[in-house]
Amino acid sequence: MTSRLAAGAGICAFSSRRPWPCVATACAVPMHFIAAGDDIRPPWPLAQLAALVPRGRYSTVPGVPHTFWFTHPEVWTRTITNACTE
Repeated sequence: MTSRLAAGAGICAFSSRRPWPCVATACAVPMHFIAAGDDIRPPWPLAQLAALVPRGRYSTVPGVPHTFWFTHPEVWTRTITNACTE
């Protein structure tokens, strides 16, 4: 956790307006960042955010597009239910 806080402090040192990643590094609320496996967008920003927040987690749902709440509602429901109960 110390390395996460140190990384966040480095980002915050360059900003006087406290962008949200700076606020997130001090947040004690658990955050679960979930990427869709077949999304055309790269997942690394979510993985980085999960690494920055003290109680962050990152996971990928394989085989689903960005809009999987619409295309795969059963997978979406299971994913969100699991994320909220873990």
